[in-house]
Amino acid sequence: METNKKPVKPSDIVVYVILIGLFIVLIYSFVDKLGTDGYYITKRGHYTVRGPHQLSFAERIFPEGVVLVAIIGIVIWIVYEKFKKERNTAEYWFESASKSFEQGDFHGAIVDHTKAINIEPDNADAYWGRGLAKDCLKDYYGAIDDYSKTIDFHPDDGVTYIARGTAYLALDRNTEARKDFMSAVELGYTVPQELFNKCD
Repeated sequence: METNKKPVKPSDIVVYVILIGLFIVLIYSFVDKLGTDGYYITKRGHYTVRGPHQLSFAERIFPEGVVLVAIIGIVIWIVYEKFKKERNTAEYWFESASKSFEQGDFHGAIVDHTKAINIEPDNADAYWGRGLAKDCLKDYYGAIDDYSKTIDFHPDDGVTYIARGTAYLALDRNTEARKDFMSAVELGYTVPQELFNKCD
């Protein structure tokens, strides 16, 4: 039986461990070390009224004690949740893919566009971008698949017909290339004559 549960990411685990650690410190800060009579001594005032050996773990690390620990935990949680929310949008991965393209990291661009597709499966721009990245890596079969998906969403996009036709040319599939170039022309787009010449 299939499940829709998403796997926990390593980054999530790290944050959860930090928050659990802070929670433990928070709880421990209410309790001092074991007294000589075997009972826990509950804090009743400022730590300076007791000897250093009686300070709780939190007090040794944070002079302000519980409040500071709580604030740190809340800030970490808010910042992380905001980042996680942004990371789960197609726009976030589009921006990341653009940066990958600028750096010439086409493999990274493919990964980023794939994540955008996983979030928005009907986003034609994501398929187009991934197809272009594959084209740059000379993965023409993969590029053709993504260009075809883009055309399924936007059959009047002449630019994608030209891109797919060029990929067909790279695989010596001249008949299919010519057909795509002609489709682009019929849609009102200009196709360089040299591309038609290569189909002969």
